[in-house]
Amino acid sequence: MIEQERVYWRVPVIFTHRLVGQVGQIGTVDVQTGTINTSANLAEARLQNAVTLAKGLPSQTAPA
Repeated sequence: MIEQERVYWRVPVIFTHRLVGQVGQIGTVDVQTGTINTSANLAEARLQNAVTLAKGLPSQTAPA
């Protein structure tokens, strides 16, 4: 739980693969009473982190 101007939960976003399972954490999401606090920049950063992790998967599991 993070306490600044407001109290919210910081929840990890985990990238998983159906054959491998958990691959790694790609970022976090801040949540306050059911509202997700995020931005387009943070969403893009999570996507780029997922792409980077996917590149490290064995070739049989990597996206085409």
